[in-house]
Amino acid sequence: EKQKEWREQIIMEHMNSGLRVANYPNSLCLHLIIETSDGKVLITEISQEKKNDYPRTKAVSIGEQIELADFIDQKDFQEDFVTEWTRRAVCEEFGLSEQQYERAFDEKSLRVLSLDFEMDIYNFALVCTMKMRHDCEEFKKLVSSTIEQKEISDMQDMHVEDIPVVLMGYPGNEKEYHPSSYLRLLMFYLYKNGRSEERRVGKECDP
Repeated sequence: EKQKEWREQIIMEHMNSGLRVANYPNSLCLHLIIETSDGKVLITEISQEKKNDYPRTKAVSIGEQIELADFIDQKDFQEDFVTEWTRRAVCEEFGLSEQQYERAFDEKSLRVLSLDFEMDIYNFALVCTMKMRHDCEEFKKLVSSTIEQKEISDMQDMHVEDIPVVLMGYPGNEKEYHPSSYLRLLMFYLYKNGRSEERRVGKECDP
């Protein structure tokens, strides 16, 4: 109970600051939404061994904390640290070599969608999206022997048109999805369809 009160207090402090200042330590994360070759969202299931990150929930698609090497190469800053960060995250999570990564993913499609604030853990996350050159089943076969099982236990895909159903199902489905998945899905839906479509679908789904 005391932890909950403390968390709510620091979140209110942050919100009241006008979102300009982060007063407490946090680990900036990459939240990468992977779009499959057939236009769906890649959904990963967090391994039950990952006790500190909502095990057995669905994530969209992977997350990775930033490292110094992502934006500093020896003594110089990387020209595009987001690209370096994304490449490292994908290679580590799925056990790919850089050559496999380049063949499987279209790095030119990488886009930054938003900077999100995860209120449950006081953390900031850069939400990005990138396309791959495989559908879900093809990709599962590609990484079946290399994927980090302690991180990801399964993969599936989701049609973009199914995203509003998941969003409107909250909080009834909150035990099924990672807390950050809702914002990630919303950002991707807006990216693909625009705000006018989001408002139209929202009205249709609103009871």
